[in-house]
Amino acid sequence: MSHLNPKSQLQEWCQKHHLPVPKYTTIQIKRAPCVFRSSLELWSDQFGKLVVSGDEAPRKVQAEQSAAQKAWEQMVDSSWRGEVLQEAILHCKNLLLSGDFGNPFDSVRTIQDFVGMPYRKQVIVAAQKLLEDEQKTH
Repeated sequence: MSHLNPKSQLQEWCQKHHLPVPKYTTIQIKRAPCVFRSSLELWSDQFGKLVVSGDEAPRKVQAEQSAAQKAWEQMVDSSWRGEVLQEAILHCKNLLLSGDFGNPFDSVRTIQDFVGMPYRKQVIVAAQKLLEDEQKTH
């Protein structure tokens, strides 16, 4: 990920994809000590309307960061992870074609940081199936 905080990451992602920036709503919960909770609303054609509430925090900015982090996680799980998995599958397929595969798990080690450990085997199996399907059609 980036060196930016979740709120800045989300804002930059929205700008890059020509989307309106998220709209934050923060409430102050009156109790001792005072805490804040933020929710955000974001709209895109890809995700539809996304409304997320963050965790309670002692400062408004922390509450907004929490909401942005939760939104980012939902978006990553649903879309970005899928894109990275597709990229990993194509990468593995190309390695299979080149014969320079060696240990299949080593070939996706650099990608596992993005897609997570449980997806490594899934990526390799999908790449092998994709390659088999392509070979059948040729």
